[in-house]
Amino acid sequence: MGDFNDLTTQSEKLGGANHPEWLLQGFRETILHCQVIDLPLEGYQYTWSRGKGTPRAVEERLDRSMVTQGWLDIYPHSRLRNAIACKSDHSPIILCLSHHNNKHFLGNFKFENAWLHEPDLADIVQAGWNKEDQVDVMKRIASCTEDMNLWGRKLRSKYRVAISDCKQRMEELRGCHDTDSIQRYNMLHDKMNCLIMQEEAFWKQRAKVFWLREVDGNTRFFHAMANARKKRNVITALTDEDDRTVEHQAGLCDVAKGYFNNLFGASDCDPSLISHVSSTCPRGGEDLTVADFIDASRGHWKVDMIRSFFSAADVNRILSIHLSRLDREDSLIWKLRGLEDFMEVKSAQLCQIVPVEATAGCLPTRMNLQRKGVSCPATCAFCESALENEWHVFFGCMDNIACWQKVGMWQLLEQPVSVSEGFQETSFFLLSSLQYNMKHKFAMVLWSLWKQRNEKVWEGVQRATSEVVTRAQEAFTDWNCVKSCGEVGITSVVTSHNFCWFPPQAGRVKCNVDAALFADQNGFGVGLCLRDDKGQYIKSKVLYHHGSPPPREAEALGLLDALSWLGELGMLEVDIELDCKEVVDALHGEAGSLNEFGDILNTCRGS
Repeated sequence: MGDFNDLTTQSEKLGGANHPEWLLQGFRETILHCQVIDLPLEGYQYTWSRGKGTPRAVEERLDRSMVTQGWLDIYPHSRLRNAIACKSDHSPIILCLSHHNNKHFLGNFKFENAWLHEPDLADIVQAGWNKEDQVDVMKRIASCTEDMNLWGRKLRSKYRVAISDCKQRMEELRGCHDTDSIQRYNMLHDKMNCLIMQEEAFWKQRAKVFWLREVDGNTRFFHAMANARKKRNVITALTDEDDRTVEHQAGLCDVAKGYFNNLFGASDCDPSLISHVSSTCPRGGEDLTVADFIDASRGHWKVDMIRSFFSAADVNRILSIHLSRLDREDSLIWKLRGLEDFMEVKSAQLCQIVPVEATAGCLPTRMNLQRKGVSCPATCAFCESALENEWHVFFGCMDNIACWQKVGMWQLLEQPVSVSEGFQETSFFLLSSLQYNMKHKFAMVLWSLWKQRNEKVWEGVQRATSEVVTRAQEAFTDWNCVKSCGEVGITSVVTSHNFCWFPPQAGRVKCNVDAALFADQNGFGVGLCLRDDKGQYIKSKVLYHHGSPPPREAEALGLLDALSWLGELGMLEVDIELDCKEVVDALHGEAGSLNEFGDILNTCRGS
């Protein structure tokens, strides 16, 4: 008897997606195998609810009582009743072993000690005693007991009647799903919870008064209760770090002291992390933000203010950050410190996460989601026949096998896949046996297959096999390109050039742009020069910026300066020439790169 967390038929669920048929069938077969009988539920047929009153409301019959035929022979009149829940999302189920005839018998009068603490008791006794004149003592006592019984019943039912009334009205509204009924049900539910808490506080207060008065009497009862509590609160044994049980007092103190020293004491940490928090905030600077350290009118850091708040090392780090475009809203971009980070964003953060999660068994396939209690279909979104687990998503579905064949890797996978016992074993074997480049190609294909699955499930888009393969190959090519660039390194912006200047077309003007980094000064300069089609000098400008961005960002910022300058001059028909091929190629490529370099180029495109 209790929460079985499963259903036998679809009729036991209201709202949400259908329960998987294979789970329904499995639960029914388990009940038959155990030879037990599911007692029918009287009253409302759902025992668990979530999101009541919202469009995503779900109700299920998860709680039930299973009995054997022998038990049923002993209790043939047993009934299972669905009651009203106070705070839980599960309704309590009550098993009644026999019918109740609902007849109330008048019990003997019992005086309750709690009445002694009620201020109305004396008035009730006096009124009952003096109700009739010239009667004997026994009749006076009978009159008193009758009045006290009625008074005590009302006292006990002070909250019970209101709670019972709430439950009755909630039972009437339980099966209604219109908006008005749901609102009234929720209001009654909140009211009942409030009444229950008031009742508990009512009796707790009286119990506390009684306890204190008994304590003052210093009775044997108090000593017995105090000794019992002392026994409950004594720590008799503790386990130390070596899993040894310590029972003597000195050892208990040492174990407790060592535990809290380890918990709150200093621990080893990465020194590189400490270097990033080397400055402590002086008094009065707790509410300062980054904007307070920037001179927005000039686009510069407030150097003196920064030096007064931060250590020398932190000052250098802060001043190396270039401030650009302070006049626009913030946007989400990647922090790109060097070319190797581009590989991490493109490959590791997108492609390598999928095989790691898959081999760890935490990829959100439909089978894994159902194990976590998520209500969703269990079958593959493509073939709609097999159960969707890691194995089927990547190796079992025929559409995905076609992708492995097209990318030229199926001949390497076919034999390990056919003899292996699971996805994890196959993946670890392949990652340990494949050549270096093939490992990364394997990861790219896994990522592309998983992306294909998500597009089908969440967007209703079904990609062709060729698109899935092309996406994986492009990711692999990008990774190889970035890797090779990272090995070669980035050529410094400040280099010697031997080239000839080529004039623009007749009637046009050319603007040459170049940037130079001054690492020792935490700054960089931009040079701009305008010449006509005959090579004649027209105008030039030199700008200096604080900060030490990567070379390609410095060149891109120089281009942005040139566009701004030409706009101020009103010169629109101008050819711009840079000596950084990386900026030129990226500018003519696709927009939308979520890093600092791409953000600058996107701003240039909009200028």
